[in-house]
Amino acid sequence: MDTRRRGRDLVPESFPDAVRRRLANLDRLREVWAERRRYGYSADDPAVDRHSARRRVEALRTLAGQEAGPAAEVDAAEDAFVAMAQDCRAGVRLTPQYFESLAHGIPDFHPPLHIPEGIGTVLADAAAAETHAVIRAANLFLACADALDAAEGAAARHGAGPESSAEPGLGPGVEPLSTHLRPLPWWVAALSLMRSDLPPPAIDRRCPPPASPVVGGAPSAAGTAPGPVGPAQASAGPAVPPPRTAEDRLTPLVLLLADLEAAALRWELSRVSRAPVAGRSESGRLAAAVHRRIVEHLRLRCASLRLVLRELDPASRSVVSSSTGGSEYADPSDAPRPGAPQGGRATALAENSAVGRETAVATAATSGRGAVAPSVDERRDAAARRALFTPGADEWHAALDIDLADGVLQLLVFVQEVGSASTGVLAVTADGWMTTDDGAVDVLEPGCADCVTLVPTDGADDRWPEVEAFVDDVLARSIGHLTRTARY
Repeated sequence: MDTRRRGRDLVPESFPDAVRRRLANLDRLREVWAERRRYGYSADDPAVDRHSARRRVEALRTLAGQEAGPAAEVDAAEDAFVAMAQDCRAGVRLTPQYFESLAHGIPDFHPPLHIPEGIGTVLADAAAAETHAVIRAANLFLACADALDAAEGAAARHGAGPESSAEPGLGPGVEPLSTHLRPLPWWVAALSLMRSDLPPPAIDRRCPPPASPVVGGAPSAAGTAPGPVGPAQASAGPAVPPPRTAEDRLTPLVLLLADLEAAALRWELSRVSRAPVAGRSESGRLAAAVHRRIVEHLRLRCASLRLVLRELDPASRSVVSSSTGGSEYADPSDAPRPGAPQGGRATALAENSAVGRETAVATAATSGRGAVAPSVDERRDAAARRALFTPGADEWHAALDIDLADGVLQLLVFVQEVGSASTGVLAVTADGWMTTDDGAVDVLEPGCADCVTLVPTDGADDRWPEVEAFVDDVLARSIGHLTRTARY
């Protein structure tokens, strides 16, 4: 039986439709990667590649807020990850004994956590679950984090008091590092994914996993419904309602791992994108269709947004433009600010957007400022780097430029090829900059999961809801930063 089809069929019906769609899209992206890898120039295994392993080791330290450790410590973590990946390729059985050895062999952050007795059995049971690979990895992650939390809770209860139960090396009032940021849960989740012929997931400091809920003084076991909220949480403030089912608790982590796995696949597709193919992909048609919809969506949102901006600043201006050189949209009633160049910003923007130069609102509205946003080309490359892929030769972008009081917002939404056009894979990314008298700052700071990936068999109608939600999210974040920063 095809394991990929079998994985899709094993997604429990109790999971939301959004999870099922996300996992189905990930499976299709994995199929494209597997096809490209079969004929690619690079035969390197992403699991045992040392550069990839070290990148993940360092990224996890950044996510956990750990300072750069000694080289020997990072080397040991890299060696442990590569050894685990090689075990996968050697067909080592995931027995309780293997997991016990793994738990004691993976270097932890300082101060290290207690490894509970019987953790091997807990992890082996979670790894044997018959379900989709990403759901199984998420279940392993939670099972591991819960076991570590339970061990820490037991050690604290057997101490003489809060002072004696505190981890050595921590200052007064400093909370110990959460278990969901420790290496072991991440590595066992990566192990499960690699065993399912997927690359290990990407790790990004902007994409932390949801923490385990505390239940009765100890975390709930993965796969079971949590009980009453513990006293520590109750004393801190109003209790957060616990998840009603195991799926409620798994869902956020499954969605995150799916996005991180998609980022890893984009990275791998960029590595094998130079492979020769019989003909050129038709991804350009899909990209153009999605791009047109993004432009029209921004124009629609801008029409209603303008009413709000006018309440904040009657002289505010907004322009939506396209990289294809189409007509720009600006409110005819917009009046140029005193001292603005003749012709207004819409004219200046049209001159720039058609040829891919810097958007012109910053040029017009920040002529007296020392720092301006980077060029469109620089922002395109930066957006691709953050989403972990190498951009292809073609790209399409839609721009929204807003001048509010003494702040200028420049939002770009890109549709880019992932690697060469032969992959047929597209990525929708975004980049937003705010320019004030104090300089230009990145207002989005997206992580690698802030991206929508489209595969060759997609249609614009099929993926539009996901793209629309992405555009609305980056627009809301950008406008929120603009209204908080600008002075009226």
